[in-house]
Amino acid sequence: MQRRHFCLFLSTIGLAPTLALANEDYPARAITMIVPFGPGLSTDAIARYMADEMGKIVGQSIVVENRAGAGGTVGSQVASRATPNGYNLVFVSNGSHAGNVALFKNLPYDPIKDFTPVGAISAAPWALAVRPDLPAKDVPEFLRYASERPGAVTVAHGSASSRACVALLETKGGIDVNDIPYKSLQPAMIDVEAKRLDACFLPLGVAIMAHNAGKLKVLAITAQKRSQLAPDIPAMGEYLPGYELVSWIGIMAPAGTPSDIVQKLHSAMATVLSNPKTVEKLAGFGHDELALDPSQFAELVAADIGRWKQLVHDANIPQQ
Repeated sequence: MQRRHFCLFLSTIGLAPTLALANEDYPARAITMIVPFGPGLSTDAIARYMADEMGKIVGQSIVVENRAGAGGTVGSQVASRATPNGYNLVFVSNGSHAGNVALFKNLPYDPIKDFTPVGAISAAPWALAVRPDLPAKDVPEFLRYASERPGAVTVAHGSASSRACVALLETKGGIDVNDIPYKSLQPAMIDVEAKRLDACFLPLGVAIMAHNAGKLKVLAITAQKRSQLAPDIPAMGEYLPGYELVSWIGIMAPAGTPSDIVQKLHSAMATVLSNPKTVEKLAGFGHDELALDPSQFAELVAADIGRWKQLVHDANIPQQ
C-alpha cells in the first residue's frame, strides 16, 4: 500500500509540469463564446467587439455563437455544461445570471456554482420606447393612455430585464398592460417600429438610434436620475419614485476552468477596457464601463440575485 501511494505521488509530480505547460500554451486554438441573446442589438455588438479585441491580445480568435431563448436561459444552460478548459466562454447579463434565478422555478443552471466569473464589462439602463404615432409624448401621458385602455396596450419584452421593466411599469404606474413575450429583443423592436405593438423596453443605445431615425419615440430611461450619456431623456424616477433597473454585462467560463486561464482572459479584458476607444464604443451603446475583476464580479452577481428576488416579489411577477 505504501509503495502504491509513493507511485501515485511520483505520477502526480510528473503530471504537474505537463498541466502547467498546457496552460502556458493557452490558447492553442480558437475560443467559443456563447451569447445567450439574439443578434442585432447592443449586447451582441459589445460581445463581438470584446471578442475581437480580446482575441487580438490572446493570439487566437474568439468566435461568438448566438444561442437565444427564454431570456438567456437556453444559451446559459449550454455554456454551463461545456468543458471547463478555457475554450468555452459565455457572455452574461444580470438577466441571465441574476434575474432568471427569481423568474424561473426550475432554472437549469446555477449562476454561481456552475460558472467562474472572468469579469464585468459595463452597465446601462433600459429605455421605454413607443411606436412613433402613439399619442403620448412623455411618461405621464403614456400612463394616462394605458389607464384608459386597461389590458389593451401592448408592451413587448425579450429578456428577463425587459420583462421586469414591464412589471415595474405596471406596479409603479398603476396600469394594466398586455405584455408580449419574445424570444429576443430584436423582433420585439421590429414589431413596435412596424406599429404592430405599442411599446417595448430596449437597451438605451439601441433605443436612441431608433429614436433619432424616427422609428420609435423614447419616453424615459429606467433609472432614478438621467444618464450623462443621454441627458435629454427623462428618468423614470422623475415620474415614478423607486423605479430603477440597470443592467450589467460580463464574461464567464464554466465552473472548474483553471484559475491561471481565467486570469489570462481577465487580463486581456482589462486591457481592452482600459482603451479610450472601448470606453467611447460602450458610451455609443449607452453603457458605462464597470471593469470588475473576477472576485468583484462574483460579489455583484450574488448581491444582484438578492435584489432580483426582492424585485420579483414586490412587482408580483409570476415565475415560469
